[in-house]
Amino acid sequence: MVCAVCAFLFVWGWFVLYRSDDPADTGVLFRLGKGETIKSISIENTRGKFSFFRENPRWIVEENGTRYRAGDTKMRILTQILASLDVTRVLEGERAEYGFSSPDAVVSFVMDSGKSFSFLVGNRTPDLMSAYARDANGGKSALIRSTAADHLTGSLAAYRDREILGVQLRRLTGIARYVNGELLCAFAKTGGEGWRMTFPFEAPAKVVEMSEFIAGMKNWRIAAFPGAASARYGLDKPDAAIILSDDAGNVQTIEIGRREGIYKYVRFGEYGDIAALYAADVDLSKLDPVRMMFVAPLRAPLADVRSIKIESRAGVYGLTYDKTSRSAEFLGTSISEADFINIFYKFITMTASGFDGSSVPRGHSVASLDIETEGGKANLVLRERGADSYFMRINGLDTPFYMASRRLEELMGRIEALTDRIK
Repeated sequence: MVCAVCAFLFVWGWFVLYRSDDPADTGVLFRLGKGETIKSISIENTRGKFSFFRENPRWIVEENGTRYRAGDTKMRILTQILASLDVTRVLEGERAEYGFSSPDAVVSFVMDSGKSFSFLVGNRTPDLMSAYARDANGGKSALIRSTAADHLTGSLAAYRDREILGVQLRRLTGIARYVNGELLCAFAKTGGEGWRMTFPFEAPAKVVEMSEFIAGMKNWRIAAFPGAASARYGLDKPDAAIILSDDAGNVQTIEIGRREGIYKYVRFGEYGDIAALYAADVDLSKLDPVRMMFVAPLRAPLADVRSIKIESRAGVYGLTYDKTSRSAEFLGTSISEADFINIFYKFITMTASGFDGSSVPRGHSVASLDIETEGGKANLVLRERGADSYFMRINGLDTPFYMASRRLEELMGRIEALTDRIK
């Protein structure tokens, strides 16, 4: 009987000890309910007064009535610290050196159950490894790790999101660039197709250049927060802007202001946040209609080619290619595969050099170039435009694209050299 009573008392004592909220027993400043999550946070420290709350799915930080996106990583660390605020030692009484009369931070947070907690963060200990903390509701004083205290005594910049992009780069479907408020160029990507220019004209976009530009935007990270909007940043009338969209329906406008030293100022986000990026990372010059267009009507893999033909004022030149025997003919004469490739790779570089949307009359035809592949045929006719370029008529249709005349000159130079050699 005595043993049974002892056992009962032991179990009851263990249960009472287990349920104790004393930090000396629990090892944490507060015992939170199982499965509860933090709904909101308030921090008043020597750097300012900040409120944190969720606007699904993001955390928002507010100071002086202005809202900003909070950093995901920072908020994950902050909520983890508050949910399990470990104490390294419980202190008896209260002393002046704890610093609670003028705390470094007053922290409050509310759980989704409605239960709230509040505590003070005082001075650092002499060894700087710990900080003094006290439950604001008459609880005990304790030591918490300095690394935890550091996250509770930061400035607004420490809590704000340093990711500028609100779209997913790997899933972009649209890019538009504006200069002085006017649309300069726009690009679109649908399904498994590559990027195409949709303004100021329709044309395929260069694959490598577009990939490099998009990859470069990964470096668009916030270097500093300069403060409220000001003409100083060049954002009252921004010189440039870029609008990005992804396949999840996200659309983001980033306005770009002036450069100052190593920084370039930008305005972004639904709250009109202003930030400084590293100027070297923000280069929109590559996003240019002429630099990005890729109009190459004669482009084809060597393995698919059956024949090419060039008709110009110098004459008519036909070449055939057999990929199986890796042999070729030029004007009915056998030539080496290397000789054919030398002509072919110059032939397929008959690409557009620019765009002329004016109603300039097309001149006479200068040359006609044909290619036959396993997939079909393509034709390019070059018509007079000026002293150094030709308009491009592609597969029977006039286009606003033009090609530098030097490209045809270089091709005909190789044709002439091969002709002289086989005579």
